[in-house]
Amino acid sequence: MATKRERSSNWSLSEISILTEFFEKNEDVLKAKQSNLITNLRKNAKWAEVTEIINAVGIQRHTVDQVKFKWGNLQQSAKKSFSAARKQAKLTGGGPPPKPPTAAEEKIIDMIKDRPNFSGIVGGFKSSMPVTTVVLKDAELDATGSSSSVEYEESPQATKLKPKLLKTFLKSKISTIPIKL
Repeated sequence: MATKRERSSNWSLSEISILTEFFEKNEDVLKAKQSNLITNLRKNAKWAEVTEIINAVGIQRHTVDQVKFKWGNLQQSAKKSFSAARKQAKLTGGGPPPKPPTAAEEKIIDMIKDRPNFSGIVGGFKSSMPVTTVVLKDAELDATGSSSSVEYEESPQATKLKPKLLKTFLKSKISTIPIKL
């Protein structure tokens, strides 16, 4: 039988403020992509440092794991708040407005709003979007440089694609076909 986890008290605003400010100053170390021994030691040292600073406030003792978990929860709530505000802005009205983000959430949003995992890839599209299939039949170029035949097959939903993008793609593919002399 699993033991029941004891509930700790809520984090104070000063503890959350310390955590967000510390993360903002040390983000390059705490979010380093490398996972070698030296980088991991630096990360662990920074997490231990912020835990000591938060515990020095004296409200409650926290472990390093609790601090990491709290940071993840703060990021998650900031993303939810940002998404709710963006969704509400696109609606036509009616209903109550979304809750405004807290000061900590606003600070986190400002820190990470330009990242792809937060706001999405600019100009990107979902993988479920239909794609135009281009079939090049007998596309060898003759000595005059003209193509003998090019055929296009489009799925019914592919009309959303921009013709300029398709044209650029085709030019790059046709220009790479070897010419037989």
